[in-house]
Amino acid sequence: MYINLMEAKEYLMARYSKLPEDGQLNNALQRAYDKIEEIDVRNCGDTANFPRIGEDTIPTKIIQAQVEEAYSMCFKSEIENNSNIKSKSDGDMSVTFIETTLSGIQFQSRLTYEIMKKFKRKTYG
Repeated sequence: MYINLMEAKEYLMARYSKLPEDGQLNNALQRAYDKIEEIDVRNCGDTANFPRIGEDTIPTKIIQAQVEEAYSMCFKSEIENNSNIKSKSDGDMSVTFIETTLSGIQFQSRLTYEIMKKFKRKTYG
């Protein structure tokens, strides 16, 4: 994984008031890592996508993507009600959902999707 449980908890405590249980978060971190590893990125390393060839460290945005995706997985039912809705209408009912699928991989976190989209499009380094 790109980040360990304790580091992930520190990141989340600085941003959210509600934290998942350690076991649930650790499991979600592994699943988020697996999703990120499925994305085809430029100059990926031999055993993992990050750090990429020529880099000594994992980009901060990738660590953020992993933790945000894990958090979204843990609280999916609470988050999904609003996070992927782009627009709403009342008259004649209309809802538009924001795309969060990349290379066939569905991301729960909109932020993770946006970060990984940039790496997929190769607009980061």
